[in-house]
Formats: sequence, structure tokens, C-alpha cells
Amino acid sequence: MLPVYAAALAVGGTLLLASLVLGHHGADHPGFDHAGGHGDGSAEVGLLASFLSVRFWTFALTFFGLTGLIFEHVVPLEDGRKVLLVSAALGGTIGLAASFIVNKLRSQHVTSVPSEIGYVGLEGEVLLDVTPDEPGRIRVSARGSLVDLPARTESGRLEKGSRALVLDVANGVAQVGPADQKQA
Repeated sequence: MLPVYAAALAVGGTLLLASLVLGHHGADHPGFDHAGGHGDGSAEVGLLASFLSVRFWTFALTFFGLTGLIFEHVVPLEDGRKVLLVSAALGGTIGLAASFIVNKLRSQHVTSVPSEIGYVGLEGEVLLDVTPDEPGRIRVSARGSLVDLPARTESGRLEKGSRALVLDVANGVAQVGPADQKQA
């Protein structure tokens, strides 16, 4: 079985090294999108699809071969069937885990666009006068972007050019107060 383990490690290790060095750009599931689902909008890849992925086989072969070689040479087990069983189980488990982890990470959307909750506590410039009766507009800097928001206030008039503190944001409208009410 030694040649089988060595061949599996050589093939899997080469694929793993190549994907680390060259990248792994969409080699899995040609019919699947980057979110890990079908083109119809489903988000999860099933267990069967994980077995068909290049990533699964790369990790499974690598760790099957590595485990087999370790148990054949470093920590020899007397029964070759035990080595085969342990190698297959570990290779399959690590292959599935790698496939699952990468698909989960791919399905998460990371963005640098600020959200409404991210505006709370920021100080901005009043662009259009804000009064309790008339909404105005403010400009805040959030995550390196300048964002103009409609603004309302309950604490008197905020003049154009003055500074305002965002107290809350609901439905895209900022509730603001004078910047000097900022808590230290």
C-alpha cells in the first residue's frame, strides 16, 4: 500500500501547493456560482456536491496519503487494514471540512460600504438647515466615504455649515443634534 499512499500524497500535495501558489479561482463546480450554490439562488452546496469538488479531492488525497505514510513508517501499525481505514477516514473528514469551510466563507458577503448603524455617533456638516419642522441634510464621513443623509432634529435649528452629531438613523433618515452635545 506504500505506493498508493505515496501517489495520493504526490497528486494531492501537488494540487494543494499549486492552489496555494497560483490561486484557486472557481475550479470547483463549473455550474455553481461563487456563493456556493446553484445559479438559481440557493445558498448551500449539498454533501454530494462537496464530494465532486476539486477542493475536496485535493485535501482528501493529500491527507489520505500523508496519514498512510505516517502510519506505515513513523508509527507503524501491524494491520494494514487499520492504516487504510484511518487514512481514508482522516482524508475524507479533512476534505469535507475544507470544502465546507471554504463554501461557508464564500457565502459571506464582506463590504466596506457603511450601514445605517455605522453612522450613529459620527459628526457631520449640515448641508441644508435642519429644524424640528423641516428636514435638512447632513454629510458624514464613514469608512472613507462621504455620505449625505436626510436629517431631522428635535433640538432647535441647526444652521448650514454647523456641525451635527448623528444620534440615530432609521429608514435612511438621521436624527441629529448639535455636535457640542457629544458625550466625552
